[in-house]
Amino acid sequence: QLRVQLEGDAWMRDEILQDRALGPPDVWTVVPRFWMDEPECFGCEVVIQENDFAWSLPLDVPKTELPARLRSIDIEEMVTKSRLYRLYRDMQDLAAGMQYRGRPVDIYFPGGGTHGIFTIAGRVRGNEALCLDMMEDPDFAFEFIGLITDLTLERIRVWHRLADTGQQFPSPSGWGTADDALELISEASFRQFVLPHYQRMFDALTTGGRRIHLCGRATQHFRSLYDDLG
Repeated sequence: QLRVQLEGDAWMRDEILQDRALGPPDVWTVVPRFWMDEPECFGCEVVIQENDFAWSLPLDVPKTELPARLRSIDIEEMVTKSRLYRLYRDMQDLAAGMQYRGRPVDIYFPGGGTHGIFTIAGRVRGNEALCLDMMEDPDFAFEFIGLITDLTLERIRVWHRLADTGQQFPSPSGWGTADDALELISEASFRQFVLPHYQRMFDALTTGGRRIHLCGRATQHFRSLYDDLG
């Protein structure tokens, strides 16, 4: 992964005219990636397909037992046992004293963000089940998404602690997230089930600028994200 990320970054800097500096940087910064790290930390099985993506499976736990299962998780233990944490430490070792195209290589810690609380809630519960919960058992759905928010905040704090970043929260430097699964729900459902948890998450993490990255058909949320979430 270290080699591929460096080669890919160098190719983009050489070949693609874009809104960032071209040519080699003073320091090559590489962020280790294991895209299913969050559901793995929350207890989900991750299936690695040959020559393809890795996908997590929803927790095979009855709905009535799911909140207690999530509350019992020791996030620091799960992070330190995770594939992403091992990858981070191994890549740090590989990059120690390393140069690429005559410039040093730095490994940046990968645990300061999330793929989104609704996206991860859907991975842990299953998207279809979570959407049905919102219609059939709204109190459970709200509580469940709140628990995912709590676990996500704890996971971010644990990563900062393990990486010894010295980061204090809320930070004035700003913070952003993705949440591609928001395309599955209406603006009304977002306001009812997700927005209050994002307000709490952003308040906990930053006093600075707020950002969100969305793939898919999510324009129904733009007004709320701008007006209500800032």
